[in-house]
Parts: sequence; C-alpha cells; structure tokens
Amino acid sequence: MTIDAAMGTARVRVRTALLPRDQTGLLNESAFVLSPVGPPRLWGMISTAAAEAIHRAYEKQPLNSTLPSRCADFATRSVTHLRSRLIEPNLTIDAHLAFAAIAPRVVHLALSGGVRAYRVRGANVERLQSRAEEVRPLGLSVPHFATESFERGDWLLLGTPEAFSLRGVSALQSLLGRGPDTSPSQLRDSMLHPAHETQHGGALVVLRSL
Repeated sequence: MTIDAAMGTARVRVRTALLPRDQTGLLNESAFVLSPVGPPRLWGMISTAAAEAIHRAYEKQPLNSTLPSRCADFATRSVTHLRSRLIEPNLTIDAHLAFAAIAPRVVHLALSGGVRAYRVRGANVERLQSRAEEVRPLGLSVPHFATESFERGDWLLLGTPEAFSLRGVSALQSLLGRGPDTSPSQLRDSMLHPAHETQHGGALVVLRSL
C-alpha cells in the first residue's frame, strides 16, 4: 500500500512568546501525534522523551496489531521516568498520544487523551474513538486500541482538538468536496490555519492511501 502523508504543528502563545508544544512524526508506514501535559518550560522535554521512546519501540518491531500498544507503553514509561528525575517530584507531567500503524487494508491504532483519529471514506467522516475515551492522558489510563479498515482512497487524520475546530472541519469538508486532486499538504495547511491564527497550539497528521 502506498501512503501519501503530511504533518504539521501550530505554536502556543505563552505570555509574549510563541512556543512549540505538540509533536508529530512519520515512521515509514506509521505516524504519531504527541501533545505534552505540564508547564510550558517542560513541553520540549516531555515531547522529546516520548518521541524517542516511540522510535525505540518501533525499531525491529513487526508491523502488526501489537505495535501501537508497544509504542504507547514505551512512551508512558519514558514520561514516568522523566517525572521521577525532576527536582519537583509532585509536578504533573504526562502526554496525549495517537499512534497509527498502517498494514494492508487496515490501520492499527493507539489513542489516549484528547488526540483524535478520523477516517474519511468518500463523503463519510468517521471518528474512530468515542468522546468518553479521550478524557485522560497516557499515565492515567489505558489507551484505546483498535484495528480499523483502511482501503485505497481513504484518508486518516490524527490530530489534537485544535486541528478539528469548527473552522478546521469546515476546511476539511470544503477541500474534500473538490474531488481527488486535494493533497495531504493542502488539507494540513487549511485545517491548521485557524490554530496558527488563534495561537492555541495544535498538531495534525494527514495520511491518504493511494
């Protein structure tokens, strides 16, 4: 299966500065979105620790339904280890995660916290987890694991809530209504545009099966 992909993030305004918070990644046929929980000064440390753990978990792991759980477990343990090393041991730090591993005709998912996953098939936009499953980040809950069909022509969107604002969803519907010439990068840019304007942060990965 050939995958066309694009990813991006929007920064967060903290006082007078625009800071990076969320992180996205592509690993061949897999992708992830990370959104750290904690004070802004630790966002980079949390995201880096979790992302490096995902890369370690991905190495030499077969592409099957167990890959997302392995990556989520590695990320959870890495953030927990980071917390134990802080001078302020009672400080709350954690991360929201969406991880997708694409295999022939299916996608294996791990979803935690507020990071969302949508499949677009034709004119149908379907959310791949219920709202009840988005409450807690990695360290406070077991991620939602699922295997969903992913056929030629389907789109998969992984993103933070900011990427799926009302304006972002309107941009999604507008672009997909134009036909098959829409590219993942066009969809990414249009959906993240409101997040760049509001400066509230956000991250989005767009995958399309060709």
